[in-house]
Amino acid sequence: MLLILRILIVGFTLAISSCGSDSLPEKVSLAEFIESNQSLSLKADDKSLDKQKCWCISGMRQILLLKVAGIKKQGVDAIIHGLNWLAKNQDEDGGWGKRDLDGSGKSFVGNEQHRDAMTSLALLNFLQFCPHRFCTAYPKTIQRAIEYLTKPKAEKYAKFNQEGRFTELTIQEGTEFMHAHCLRASALCFAYTVFKEKPLREYAVKATQVTLDGQHESGGWSTDFKKTKDAKVDLVVSTWALQNLTYFALSGINDPQIDDSFDDGVDYIKSLHTSDGSFKRFLSGNESQDNLTGAGIYFLQVWKNSKSSESKSGLEKIAHERLRLNLRNLHSFEMFFNTLSAYCSTNFTSKYWREWNEGYQFVLIDSQSNNGAWPLGSTHDHETQLYRTNLSLHSLIVPPLWLRLSPKGNSKKSNSSVTP
Repeated sequence: MLLILRILIVGFTLAISSCGSDSLPEKVSLAEFIESNQSLSLKADDKSLDKQKCWCISGMRQILLLKVAGIKKQGVDAIIHGLNWLAKNQDEDGGWGKRDLDGSGKSFVGNEQHRDAMTSLALLNFLQFCPHRFCTAYPKTIQRAIEYLTKPKAEKYAKFNQEGRFTELTIQEGTEFMHAHCLRASALCFAYTVFKEKPLREYAVKATQVTLDGQHESGGWSTDFKKTKDAKVDLVVSTWALQNLTYFALSGINDPQIDDSFDDGVDYIKSLHTSDGSFKRFLSGNESQDNLTGAGIYFLQVWKNSKSSESKSGLEKIAHERLRLNLRNLHSFEMFFNTLSAYCSTNFTSKYWREWNEGYQFVLIDSQSNNGAWPLGSTHDHETQLYRTNLSLHSLIVPPLWLRLSPKGNSKKSNSSVTP
C-alpha cells in the first residue's frame, strides 16, 4: 500500500507541476528574471526552509518531489543551508574558486580550469534545485554565474587545425580539474534548458560539439580529447563527457549524433567492467577500482543496459560494500555517482535506492558543517571544499530530476530518442 501511495503521489506531483505553467511566457530574458525576483535571505541562521519567505510554486514542487523520492526534511534543510553557503562565497566576478580550501585545509586559489569546474557545478546546483525560469531563488547568483561562464567563447579549451576541424583540448593529463570543459558544457546546456535564450543555445551546441568531436574510436574520451591510437582514454573523463551529452539531450536540442555517441560510450564503459562488479579506469590497465563502480553503472542504467548483468553486479557491490565505508573515505566523485546509480536502478521504488538512501542520506546530512559547507574527506586528488560541497549538494538535489533516457533493453543502434 505504501508503494502504491507513493506512486499516486508522484503522479499527482507531476500533474500539478505541468498545470498552471501554461499561462507563463515561453521565454524570459535574464534581465527580466532578475528584475522580477528577489534573492533569498542569506542570513547565517537561515538554515531551515521554514525561514525562507519567497519560494516560487515550482520550487515547492521540487521540494515535494525530493520528499517523495525519500529525501527527508533534514535533507531539504541541508540543501538550503548549502546553497546559502555557496551564494555567500561566490567570487566578485561571478565565478567560484578564488577562495577555496585544498585537501589539507589550506587556503587555495584555483586556476582557470578549477574555477570553471566549480562555477559550473555551483550553477547546476542552483538551477536544478528549482528548474523554472521564474524561480525566486538566487536570481542574481545565477545571473552572475552565467555571465562568468559566457564571457569567453564556448569552445575556449578547444584547438582547431587550419581547416577548422577540432584536434584536441588545451587541458593536459594530470592537471587540476581536467574535466573542466565537460562540466562547463553541462552547465551551459542546463542554463539553456531553463532560460531558452538563443545565445545560451549557441553556447550549449558549440561546447557539446567539441565533446562529440573529441570522442575516441574506443568510445571513451581522453583528458585532452585526442583521438590518436596512443591516447590515454580515461573512464573518469568519459563519465563527465557522457554527463555533458545527457544535459544536452535534456535540453531538447535535436542532434542525431547523440544517440550513436551514447551507444559507443556505453560500449566502452562495458568493456571496462570486471568480474567483481567494479570497473577499470583505463582499457590498458588490469587493476579494477571499486570507487568507479557507481560512475560505470549509472550510464548503463540510463542507456539501454538497466537489466544487464553488469548493472546488477555493480549495484550489489555499491549496496553491500561501498555503503559500509566511512564517508571520509569516499571521494566526492564516487559518492555522487553511487547515489545516481542507486536511484536510477528503478527510481525510488528500487531496493538499491532504499538501501543506499536510507543508509547514506543521514550520514551526508550529519557531516555538513555548521556554516553550510561539507568538510574535506581523505586526501584525494583535487578534492577541495568547493568540490566536495558541490557534489554533496548534487547527491541530495539531482536524483529526482533524472529519468532514463531510452527504452529498456540492450540492443545497439535502437534509433531511440534521447529526450525523455
